[in-house]
Amino acid sequence: MLKFGLPLVPANLAEYFMETSDRWFLGFYYGEISLGIYAVGLKFAMIISLVVEPFRKAWVPLAMKSLQEPESQGLFSFMARLYMGTGAAAIVVLTAFSPTLVNWVTVPDYYGAHSFMGLLAWKQLFYGFYVFSSLGIIKKEKTRLAALLTGITALLNILLQFILVPELAGMGAALAMLITYFVWNVLLISAGQKLWPVNYPWAILFGQVSLGLFSTGMILIFHKIGAGALEIFLFAILSSSILIGTA
Repeated sequence: MLKFGLPLVPANLAEYFMETSDRWFLGFYYGEISLGIYAVGLKFAMIISLVVEPFRKAWVPLAMKSLQEPESQGLFSFMARLYMGTGAAAIVVLTAFSPTLVNWVTVPDYYGAHSFMGLLAWKQLFYGFYVFSSLGIIKKEKTRLAALLTGITALLNILLQFILVPELAGMGAALAMLITYFVWNVLLISAGQKLWPVNYPWAILFGQVSLGLFSTGMILIFHKIGAGALEIFLFAILSSSILIGTA
């Protein structure tokens, strides 16, 4: 038990730095006003947790039980596809309506927060995918390896924040978080597949992430250039429908 649980202490510490470094860097370089706007965007991005958290709470006990069953591969494949497709679709819709949500709930000083919502929502989605990317490591009880990979990712996050925040402010912080959590999953999957391969639908997952990120980026551009609400809505509906169809 100690051998399994002890490495989780530094892993949790590394996760803490991953989770909070964006606000440290943004506050240091741009002060409390920019940090406040970013925090509003982060709060709205947490809406995606309505998808992520119920799924995590329901899936983790089932996944731990299924690890011992030989037919679990099909279940893992289906649930990963469902999670990513549904989550990506939700982020596309959230990004499309982000200016409306922020303008409706906040005051003009915080309207710029909508620019970060889509990217930060992707960070939340990638964080939730940890329950899939870490299965091989958990199955073989290699928590020391998980701690090492999480520590490496935390260092990457600090480096990205150092590079991107001074140039791009809140957008740089959000982009650094997105990249960090994506790389974290890639590292965990790469290690886990060597320990206990899972037959995930890689082509579908890659397509879901690619289409979701592309659609999120395009909607952010549409907002920036002042595209019409109808055009943005139709684009979001088309993209999210395709993503749901792949789930």
